[in-house]
Amino acid sequence: MARQRLEKLLLNFPEIIEIIGSAKNGMDALNQINHLKPDLIFLDIEMPGLTGFELIERLHKIPLIVFCTAHDEYSLQAFETNCIDYLVKPVRLERLEKTMKKLQQFKGSSESQN
Repeated sequence: MARQRLEKLLLNFPEIIEIIGSAKNGMDALNQINHLKPDLIFLDIEMPGLTGFELIERLHKIPLIVFCTAHDEYSLQAFETNCIDYLVKPVRLERLEKTMKKLQQFKGSSESQN
């Protein structure tokens, strides 16, 4: 239900986000990410099969990451990855808007460096 809620919230930002996949567990996510090669993923930490951190270790190419989890105690560990934000469930639209602004700023600064 949390994944479906996040997908619904992300539909508010079609100019920033295009949803190209969704996974029910860590192994499915690993396969989809390695196949689809997204620029950004929204990743839970505790998932069936693999934790979010175990998944990151197995990726061929690590995209930008927004952690979306019910556990705030992993935030420091999360920011040691390609994490640009850390959302605590249940995600509110107002908080997601801040993430989208941060993503736009990050995208703008990386494009100016190219």
